[in-house]
Amino acid sequence: MPDGQYQAAEAERLIAAGELESPLMTHEQSIAAMATTDAVREQIGVRYPGE
Repeated sequence: MPDGQYQAAEAERLIAAGELESPLMTHEQSIAAMATTDAVREQIGVRYPGE
């Protein structure tokens, strides 16, 4: 199963269970991953349209 399908299945499970956050990747972990990605992009000069 491609990664996106795992994410969709987890989102479906969370919604059905009335959960707001997955124990597999918490909001805090998601924010930390985005911060790391942003830092790497800054260091290597990657910019997306609209930034």
